[in-house]
Amino acid sequence: MVIRKAIEEAKMQMGFDNNLSKIDFSDYISITDSDIVSVDNQGITYKNIKGSFFISFAECACNYERINGGSGKCVGERDITGSNPSFAFFTAPITTHVFFLGEGKAKTSKRHFQQRFHNLQNQIIAAGFTTFDLS
Repeated sequence: MVIRKAIEEAKMQMGFDNNLSKIDFSDYISITDSDIVSVDNQGITYKNIKGSFFISFAECACNYERINGGSGKCVGERDITGSNPSFAFFTAPITTHVFFLGEGKAKTSKRHFQQRFHNLQNQIIAAGFTTFDLS
C-alpha cells in the first residue's frame, strides 16, 4: 500500500500524461555500481564528479508503466548476460544505467560482479519494485 501511494504521488508530481516527463532513449547517464552510495525503499543515491544524485523508484515506475504498461512496480530493465551487466532505470529526461564492471580477468572477478548485480536486484525487490529481465 505504501508503494502504491508513493507511485501515485510521483504521478501527480510529474503531471502523469503523455506530454510530460518524456524519456529520450538516444542518450543515457552512465554510472558504475561503485558510484552507489545507498539504496533504500525510495530509491538509489549515487555520486559522481558533478555531485550527489537520486534515482526515485516511484518516478521510474511511473515512467516505465507509461511507456510499457505493466503493474506499475517495474522501475527499469536489467541484463546480466552482457560484457558489462547493467540496470537501466527509467529516469527522465534520459535513463540512468548502472554498469557492473569486472575487477580483472580472473573468474573470481566475474562471480564478484554477478554477486554485486544480484545484491542490487535484491535491494530493489526488497523496496517493493522490480526490473524487467532482458537476459
